[in-house]
Amino acid sequence: NGRLQSSDYVREYMDGGDRSKNILEVGCSWGYFLELAKIQGANPFGLEINAVRADYVNAQLKIPCFQSLEECEHKKNKFHKIFMFYSLEYIRAPKHYLGRLVDLLEKNGEIVILTPNVKDVLKDVWLNPGFQDFFYNESSIAYYSPQAIQKLLLSIENIGRVSVATRQ
Repeated sequence: NGRLQSSDYVREYMDGGDRSKNILEVGCSWGYFLELAKIQGANPFGLEINAVRADYVNAQLKIPCFQSLEECEHKKNKFHKIFMFYSLEYIRAPKHYLGRLVDLLEKNGEIVILTPNVKDVLKDVWLNPGFQDFFYNESSIAYYSPQAIQKLLLSIENIGRVSVATRQ
């Protein structure tokens, strides 16, 4: 259930300081997180390449949703927070893309990235065969370890302060 998962994300990554602030979700799908963020008082925007889903977010949820980063950049909005929930692994040129996202941030803004850990304990330690099949997606371009994410972020010139949090 996308709404249930998104409610966990809202609780974990949003707070009172996000009220009336522009937030952007990259890869927003059907807009579950954005809809809940709007209820919490944020001013949400989405970015979704799937035209049917982007149209749904625009028309049904009444939340601005772009189909490309170029379209978003053209509007010249600045964002307090940018969220990427399980979308980084699909980005073809992550260093360049993340640098462009940083340019969309307000001063002291932040980017929250959740992505599968290529060194996942279920896959690599417990050797769970069901999880092996579940973990890899044929559309994904890259998977990252926490160390690889740290290196990627530190390689971006305009990134500023970097912290990488991991959880099992």
